[in-house]
Amino acid sequence: ELSTNPNMILYAKVKSCLAALDIDHFKHVNDTFGHIYGDEVLLLFSNLMKKTFRDDDLLFRFGGEEFVVLLANADIAHAHIALERFRSAVENNKFPQVGKVTVSVGVAVILPNEMPRATIDRADQALYFAKQNGRNQVRVYEELVEQGLLKEQKIQTGDIELF
Repeated sequence: ELSTNPNMILYAKVKSCLAALDIDHFKHVNDTFGHIYGDEVLLLFSNLMKKTFRDDDLLFRFGGEEFVVLLANADIAHAHIALERFRSAVENNKFPQVGKVTVSVGVAVILPNEMPRATIDRADQALYFAKQNGRNQVRVYEELVEQGLLKEQKIQTGDIELF
């Protein structure tokens, strides 16, 4: 069933999405197995990303165990499928010495003329929702807002972010 919400109609026309990925319980991996095995998990995780995503998707490490994927030419439905495929690949991969590792994912559409930080913040909100609600799942920011599970954040065009 198609949504009649004008925002959801706009999101359906968007052709790129940004996802924030975070390895679940990564601190436990480092604390239990040591940082050398933690580093190996990061390398194997990165290699799995390269194998799973398309060549034109952009992959970044965004801090300790957090990664960002820019899914070019992918609407939210296709992005969700690709991210779910990756989540499943991680869950079904056996990491040497460590065993099972899972990943939580938050994704948001990239809106035209939007500050990059706003897109990252929306994907991050969806990621934290996934982590707070069971982990090992892909959550879409726009769907969470539509369902009333997250409050939509409004950032004025032209606002300047200083850091």
